[in-house]
Amino acid sequence: MKNPEKNSVDFSKPFIDYIPAELRENKDWLIVYSILDPVSKKLVRKRKRVPPLSNKVERRKMARKMVSSINSRLDRGWNEIIEEEAPKSLCLIIDATKSYINSLDRDYQNGAIRKDTYRTYTSFITNFENWIKKTGREKEFILHFNASLISEFLDHIYIERKNKARTYNNYLHALRLFNKWLIQKSYKNIDVTAIFQTKRNSEKERELIEANEVKNVFEYLDKNYCELSLVCKLIYYCFIRPTELSRLKVKDVLIKDRLIHLSKQNSKKTGGYVTVQTELMQQLAFHIRNANLEDYLFSNNECKTGKNQASGKFYYDRWMKHIVKNGITNNPLYSLKDSGITFALDHGVSPVSVMNQARHYDLSVTTAYLRKPQQKADQNLLSANW
Repeated sequence: MKNPEKNSVDFSKPFIDYIPAELRENKDWLIVYSILDPVSKKLVRKRKRVPPLSNKVERRKMARKMVSSINSRLDRGWNEIIEEEAPKSLCLIIDATKSYINSLDRDYQNGAIRKDTYRTYTSFITNFENWIKKTGREKEFILHFNASLISEFLDHIYIERKNKARTYNNYLHALRLFNKWLIQKSYKNIDVTAIFQTKRNSEKERELIEANEVKNVFEYLDKNYCELSLVCKLIYYCFIRPTELSRLKVKDVLIKDRLIHLSKQNSKKTGGYVTVQTELMQQLAFHIRNANLEDYLFSNNECKTGKNQASGKFYYDRWMKHIVKNGITNNPLYSLKDSGITFALDHGVSPVSVMNQARHYDLSVTTAYLRKPQQKADQNLLSANW
């Protein structure tokens, strides 16, 4: 018997994103149609089974209604695959990245995230967006933001650009946060980054400044640039990062207590109080003698106290100009902090005291700064008896 549904649709009409439904009466009565998969851009066949009825005439009437309903919806643009996705899944990836960066900017302006956090995540997502454009994916939908795409991008970061595992992990973390935002904003339903694992970091190589070079640094700066000398001493003795120093104000220096207060907002990781050696505190007290409490401790006015905040890069630039270019040491500014921690441990300062001063979250972070033992007998153990 001829299938009555075969000629119910004009198949001479060109269909671009679907093939209309039709009834196929075989062992199983199936309604068959095809829809466009937005990801593969190929037509995908779909089948729906017609519920069994003892009366074939009634079953065929039911099938006709199902075919008519499906074709009506297809004609209005319905797509079963897209319906299963999030409401905004057909937005362009580059439009979503721009919206995400705008969201980060709003969070920064409202004080919800720090400037460093804003700058870091904006940089990562901007680099991802540039890669999307460079690889000809400007018209790709969020539907295409999947594990395959992320894998290709991370390979670009790790293999093609030959970055370290730490950089790979930082990009992966940024993409995870981006995916979380996509879910919150109805661009995605699932976390497509979940299958990716962070890479194990190789042991961090610390560049230490030799003790005689540290001495030469302070001697030169004490004579020629006492404000920068204070910056360097706080990095070396108090283990305060340059970016953290740029945020400190005069009110954070507690002269009587010989402490500097690092609030959570001003600290990269953990806030708290750091101890300032007596002589160094005397130098700090002289430095702030005429300053207002709300002045920055080391402003962009050549590290003097002032109303305009400097940046961490500001100190790096002056280190390069006055220390590196004068041949005192070739090591970067951040090496002062690593050297200070290592030399403190070398001189017998309790690891717990160093941990608290450096605001490490765990003692294992502090002990990682210990020098590796040389292949010789420990004199302290040779004469010990317990």
